[in-house]
Amino acid sequence: MVCSPYERATFRYTPLLPLLLSSTVIHPLLGKFTLVCISLLVTPLLLASGAPFWPTHLLWTLNPFVLNITTRGSPESIIVVLVVMLLLCIRNSNQAAHLNERVVWETFAAVTLALAISWKIYPVIYIPAIWAVLASRYGWLGGDVWWFGTVTLTTLLIINVPLWAMYVLSPSATLS
Repeated sequence: MVCSPYERATFRYTPLLPLLLSSTVIHPLLGKFTLVCISLLVTPLLLASGAPFWPTHLLWTLNPFVLNITTRGSPESIIVVLVVMLLLCIRNSNQAAHLNERVVWETFAAVTLALAISWKIYPVIYIPAIWAVLASRYGWLGGDVWWFGTVTLTTLLIINVPLWAMYVLSPSATLS
């Protein structure tokens, strides 16, 4: 019997998922309800980014595949919410009138990027594109580019070090 999800060959979800779905202790349907609510956040985020109304609803909200996958209890829409939030933050930082507002949006984007990377590793592919956007504004090695990287790395450490420590300190952990 395997006790740790890290020891299973098929484990593909972050340890953040059980924390998010801890409401299932109260009632099993609360976890599915949480995932459906998160899936419903995608449409307003896409509409806030300037996407047209009906294609957005047809491609996400009314899509039978998305509805089926989400209502079965799949957490895949969480990564979609995080990536769309990241893109929306970068877009808002481009449209910000003042430097302080721009820094706030970029900091929020860095935290969102770290959350997305902590959830699934693949959003790391967005880092070169984000760096290019920031470099066009501040220079390739500008201070605000380093600020974005520092916030992202710090957030990654704040999220993942405790999760790793829980695994290492758990009685069932075996490090090979």
